[in-house]
Amino acid sequence: MKTVAVPVSPDTCPYRQKSDFLSAFRTLRLGESALLQGTPFFGLVFGLVHWTQHGGSVAWMLLGSFLLTSGVFLLNDIADLRHDREVLQKQPRAIRLQRLGRRRLGSIAALTGIGGILLIAELNVWSALYAVGVFLAGIVYSAPLFRFKERPVISSLTHLFGGLLHFMVGYSLGAGPFLHGIMIGTFFAAVFMAGHLVHEVRDYEGDTDTGVLTNASRFGRRPTFVASLALFVLLPLYAVLIASLGLAPRAFMVAALSIPVVLYASRGPLRRSFDSATVVRFQTVYRLTYLCLGGYWLVALT
Repeated sequence: MKTVAVPVSPDTCPYRQKSDFLSAFRTLRLGESALLQGTPFFGLVFGLVHWTQHGGSVAWMLLGSFLLTSGVFLLNDIADLRHDREVLQKQPRAIRLQRLGRRRLGSIAALTGIGGILLIAELNVWSALYAVGVFLAGIVYSAPLFRFKERPVISSLTHLFGGLLHFMVGYSLGAGPFLHGIMIGTFFAAVFMAGHLVHEVRDYEGDTDTGVLTNASRFGRRPTFVASLALFVLLPLYAVLIASLGLAPRAFMVAALSIPVVLYASRGPLRRSFDSATVVRFQTVYRLTYLCLGGYWLVALT
């Protein structure tokens, strides 16, 4: 019996489709997206009384928020595609993204972002509205029409505003006072903003070589790092203030313990002209410090 070979289109081949799906999945910055879920999670912890009794809602909200931030990150990657190809450390990822094409990447970003918003909408309308705000902030930050990410100071204010909205996504699931949520959320959002300033100092050489305009490339590494350090010192004092005024739990005061740790860790970058290794070390220290603070707050508010 003669066997007839049936041609299969590459676009309909199941193996090709599976490969495309895996390639699309790998475009998402899963680790960084997971790291950012601390903001809405603590919003939920501070806003929802007996939050441990609502495990299903917590998991659903975090899944939606994870998809939301994955979409926002991918929008940022699309905007930086041309620049990232010229930076050695970012070339492999940039090449993978370029193979998929901007149109497909844009579709993935829209699907993940909107999908996350729809999941959150199943829980709370207000949380969904804040999630829409986060996605819009990501668009104006990255889209060529606005490109806020290359507008020094405005880029940091976008991080502050977006971080506050992200905190309110979780906080709105509870019945906490609105003013308390704004005051506490400002702390978390400003910490995120300060951390991104350090990120800009770390990426200074790559950004200046490729013409990307950030706070660090516009004002210099030292002023940008000092601004970030000032925030890391002032924000714990702000936490003590709002806790003493009754706008945050008393446990919030423990944030003041981070000040000497951050100041000590800052000596390396300040003394060694902000080389990448010392800045990364500083990032590691302040992230671990805030991880410890978060653990304490989690225990204290449970």
